[in-house]
Amino acid sequence: MMFTTSLPAPGGLALRLPAVALLVCLAVGCENPNQAFSGRWGPSESIDPADSSIDLGAGPVWPQLHLGHYGLEVAGVATFHPSELVTGPTATCACSLVEHRHLNLDTQALVFTTDCGGEMVDWALAITRDEDDQVFLQGTVERTDGTGPPQTLRLERSLESVDPFDPFCEEPGS
Repeated sequence: MMFTTSLPAPGGLALRLPAVALLVCLAVGCENPNQAFSGRWGPSESIDPADSSIDLGAGPVWPQLHLGHYGLEVAGVATFHPSELVTGPTATCACSLVEHRHLNLDTQALVFTTDCGGEMVDWALAITRDEDDQVFLQGTVERTDGTGPPQTLRLERSLESVDPFDPFCEEPGS
């Protein structure tokens, strides 16, 4: 004795959900949000050099951020260079550890502090995309002593992950 069963063919909503998910993924991007900030961020040829420099009190410097995710924490190093070519360190401060304060993966926003030669600086940055889907880190940088106005900053990702040859800073007091 043979039984045959037949299930109704999937249709309607059952067929549309995978298609909608694929379209959303293609339109928005399928990047893992836990790795959104990972990589090397700095000045580039597509950014006006003035938009990627900040003044920490001794004239303009061009920062480069080397960031990595560790769960819901972001850690890394900020290096400071005397020109947009990011060659050589500045005389006053070569680098600073990133002191993570807040991360919001939904809005892709990051807030952290750096300490460069006693200059405490707050960074509030968010991931943005231009019309060509180029990824940038954009926001404000402000000295915590209030001696200067907030400065806008725009950096481009040059590497998707931190390179083992990227610079590192010594822990303060070591």
